[in-house]
Amino acid sequence: MAPYAWGGGGIVCVIVHDALWWPASDRGANGAGPPAGEVESRPSRGSVASRLASPQPIHARDGTQGRSTDTMRLGETDTTWLLCGVPMSKCIVALVALCACTVLATCSKAPQTEEAMMKAGLDALYTRHDPAAAATLFRKVLERNPAHYGATYQLATALDRAGKPDEARPLWEKLLAMAEAVSDTETAGTARARLGKANVVSEETLMQTGLAALYTKNDPNTATTLFQKVLERNPTHYGATYQLATALDRAGKPAEARPLWEKVLQMAEGYNDKQTADTARARLGGEQ
Repeated sequence: MAPYAWGGGGIVCVIVHDALWWPASDRGANGAGPPAGEVESRPSRGSVASRLASPQPIHARDGTQGRSTDTMRLGETDTTWLLCGVPMSKCIVALVALCACTVLATCSKAPQTEEAMMKAGLDALYTRHDPAAAATLFRKVLERNPAHYGATYQLATALDRAGKPDEARPLWEKLLAMAEAVSDTETAGTARARLGKANVVSEETLMQTGLAALYTKNDPNTATTLFQKVLERNPTHYGATYQLATALDRAGKPAEARPLWEKVLQMAEGYNDKQTADTARARLGGEQ
């Protein structure tokens, strides 16, 4: 018996190839098989054995039409239909369960972890040469982990290969900042080449990358490097001063953080930013 099934609109269809059907009242003397002396009749290949929510009549071995499942009533055992000696209702349940297991098994094959999505994306990009599909997968990784180094690089590459350089550019800028922060000169060189010039990372990109390193990856050392780069360009950058002080504290360097907290307090008072001023005073250890 080779069952196949499909579903749609609340209806599940089950098709059985080469199944043997006969009513219980017409079984042979031993209770199994067709009556003695009769030749088994087989429904045509691909015939519908059952359709849930819309029962179909079943043709007996002699070509007459048996009663459909919705006309059977309790106690009318003379017309119980069997499939290879097993009550038809049990066969339907078993086949529907098999269909459900097949669907669940198919769904479970979808990539779920970051690692699985990365592997699927790399396969799409470099083996199947489908940058659009690869970009979708790498985006899903970055939705879960915005600071994922590999996904950032591969998404930028996929967008370039998909003919979307404008969408790829901010990712290359982000990647350049990340690569410089970890002294990955090779990747930084690749990013610069894609961007077309050596120094292209904006202050905004450096800040965003630094914040991701500090608060998402819990990597205060990398964040420190990025915020220092911002302050090298713009020594009065308010956010970079605050975040660098915070990063140094989290990196266990309170002595290096102290002059920055003093600078933050002075700037906060100048901006009438009471909340930030209070935070700076607390880090400095008292009212000033």
